[in-house]
Amino acid sequence: EFNVSCHNVNFPFETILEEVLAEAVQRSRHPVLLKLSPDYDYVAHARLAERYGVAGLVAINTVKGLRLDPRTGEPLLKNRFGGLSGRAIKPIGLRIVAELRDAGIRLPIIATGGVRSFDDCREYFWAGADAASLGSEVWLAPYWAYVLGPLRGLQLQRLIRRVEAYDVDFERRGAGTRPGGHGGAAGRLPAAVGSAQQLLHR
Repeated sequence: EFNVSCHNVNFPFETILEEVLAEAVQRSRHPVLLKLSPDYDYVAHARLAERYGVAGLVAINTVKGLRLDPRTGEPLLKNRFGGLSGRAIKPIGLRIVAELRDAGIRLPIIATGGVRSFDDCREYFWAGADAASLGSEVWLAPYWAYVLGPLRGLQLQRLIRRVEAYDVDFERRGAGTRPGGHGGAAGRLPAAVGSAQQLLHR
């Protein structure tokens, strides 16, 4: 997965994106994924990914945000801006997945951003995603969740099994396929991708 939009570093990633994709796809022995930022032209970047043979897209990366010290007015982060993740960005992630499909993007999309439950996954699938990835839900947890780690692991395994058994295409047929929707691409996600991420495939 190429994360060319990390807000933790101050770098104009758009200036190197095309060069990075051209080199990475040609040289890599593994499927290449491009992680899209909601703060850049994600449709244009997705089209570049299609042009250079990228295996799939990850949507979305964190959203650029700012926090200030209320006593001094100074940024809390050295780089001034940082990435907002988790529940707060789920509506943005849903919009971007839908807009990618509306724009005719055919690459498989792995959705990420606020995925915590089966219903979160289902929303992303309805928007046009082919898989969902757990990020902060896995590695950000209160202390008690780490103490009860084995139980938490079982809960996540149940979520994965439930999503694997879910037939979004059948549900779409029942209510009419969403305009711009993209069924069936999950089967084209390379196996190496699934083994490298916490994926919830449909």
